[in-house]
Amino acid sequence: MSRDHKSAPTMGHAQGHHFHGNKSTGKHHSNSKWMQHAVKHPGALTRKAEHAGMGVQAYAHKHAHDKGTTGKQARLAITFSKFRKGK
Repeated sequence: MSRDHKSAPTMGHAQGHHFHGNKSTGKHHSNSKWMQHAVKHPGALTRKAEHAGMGVQAYAHKHAHDKGTTGKQARLAITFSKFRKGK
């Protein structure tokens, strides 16, 4: 007997359920600590900027509209720069 997908109950984004945590352990972390988990490869954007002969923020602003990993890293660097104290 095949299951009708239209009548089957669904979980996840379709009903507005969002999971904010570690999928492997099921542990949740608070939304205030999102920055600690945002950087996947620390120093990667810095290395790209140095290789291009630019500063990190200049490189980030130049590549902020790029697609893919570099664009994501650039936008995150710009976001992080807004959180710096005294700047």
